[in-house]
Amino acid sequence: MNAEQESAVQTRTIVVSVNGHQVSVPHKISGEGLKQAAIDQGVPIELDFVLFLKHGHDYEQIADDETIEAHKGEEFRCVAPDDVA
Repeated sequence: MNAEQESAVQTRTIVVSVNGHQVSVPHKISGEGLKQAAIDQGVPIELDFVLFLKHGHDYEQIADDETIEAHKGEEFRCVAPDDVA
């Protein structure tokens, strides 16, 4: 993939779910970037919350500095640090 194609992939916007709210995000985004996008779009979370990606009945924690490739319709949960068991 050349630099132009890579840039197009990174800027393509898709819709995911964060705590049940629809959020538009770039295809490639950091955990912190996804939380910031959700906050900017009205999801009642904070940047220090812990982000998880839903896989069936399981959840995978996404670190703030981790870059992920988000896919249309994916479900994320974001919870206060003291709610993480």
